[in-house]
Amino acid sequence: VRDGPLVPVRLHPRLIELASTVAGAERQLEASAYSGRSGSAAYAARCARWPAIAVGCVADRMVTAGRSADPRALQSALEFALGLIAALDAELAAADRVTK
Repeated sequence: VRDGPLVPVRLHPRLIELASTVAGAERQLEASAYSGRSGSAAYAARCARWPAIAVGCVADRMVTAGRSADPRALQSALEFALGLIAALDAELAAADRVTK
């Protein structure tokens, strides 16, 4: 939901909502909101005012960057990201139908 090394910025509100919806629908993935303290690509995009969100794996609230992640956690992150993409695609398709 937030990311950034010194002053975290809020990630895109609509993407956060969609991610929350996917997490609720796919409880077996054990996805949850997280506020990071790094400078991810999402942080850079948000600083440039682009819509962005970050998806990743954490273990015991410590980001696994630079270490081997649990393959099950990586699979869950992949499935979550694919669910988020599907939700975003459906929303954009519905908006496109309205404008036509």
